Amino acid sequence: MRSVSLSPAFGKRPLPHTAQAEPASASSFEQVLTATMQDAPPALRPLDRTGGRPRDAVPPLASPLPSRLRTIERSLSISSRLVRGNLAHTTDAPRPAARPRLRSLSRPHEAEAGAPPGTRPRIKTYGTTIIATAQQCGIDPALSLGVARAESGLSAATDSEVVLNPRAVSPDGTSFGLFQLTNATGKEQLRELAPHQPYNPFNPLQNIRLGVSYLKELADTFSVDTRLLKGLSTTAGANEHEVRRLAVAAYNAGPGRVARAQEMVRAQGGDPAHYDAIAPYLPRETQMYVRRVERYAAEFRGSHLA
Repeated sequence: MRSVSLSPAFGKRPLPHTAQAEPASASSFEQVLTATMQDAPPALRPLDRTGGRPRDAVPPLASPLPSRLRTIERSLSISSRLVRGNLAHTTDAPRPAARPRLRSLSRPHEAEAGAPPGTRPRIKTYGTTIIATAQQCGIDPALSLGVARAESGLSAATDSEVVLNPRAVSPDGTSFGLFQLTNATGKEQLRELAPHQPYNPFNPLQNIRLGVSYLKELADTFSVDTRLLKGLSTTAGANEHEVRRLAVAAYNAGPGRVARAQEMVRAQGGDPAHYDAIAPYLPRETQMYVRRVERYAAEFRGSHLA
């Protein structure tokens, strides 16, 4: 067992169906007209063709008053349906467009979709530098790209060209740059790599070098059983894939928290060499972070690395 000291960590509207108007019989309208003219004053009654006098002989109604009212009501109903039908067929207003759903582009959103099938995302500016640095440090380049995108990516998850923000600052104001290193972690890494170089978290080249180096250090820490500070120790990952997952979890939560989760699993008879065994003992944010980085890394393989 080796001992290391790690830093803190959306046309037109379809025409509505209208009932076809029922044809009104001539006898019905004649009865209504006759009844109306009988009630009218003599001056308004129709003139007789022979004598020019109002006709006094009006045929009696075929039915009593209630029947006449029903006939009028039926006629009005037919006319109303005709009017509504004509208006409906002349309506040409298009259906209002549905309001598009706004999709949250916040990085921590767990439900964000991955890139569309067949899409190969590329990091616009710093991808080549990250790959070269990862190869120099001996860490998976796709994993390094995935961490950088998760930490400072500005683009939506479905965009094919990823933009990183070299001046990114965490919401709590404690992590900075492309790889979102804390000042303590960044300075410690710099002391080991270039002790005479001034520390600047917003220098993209320096931040890439320090961030990739820290990711490599975490991978080494979980590749063998390692003693940490405060009496903690790590358990080596079962294989390379598990080592990468444990390292990514430690990048987000800190190696001490991952080591404590491993100890809890070991105490309950579980296997701390597998990330899935310890994930329930890690913060939900860290579980989401590991899934996101793994997805990004899988998308980068075959794009930058083709």
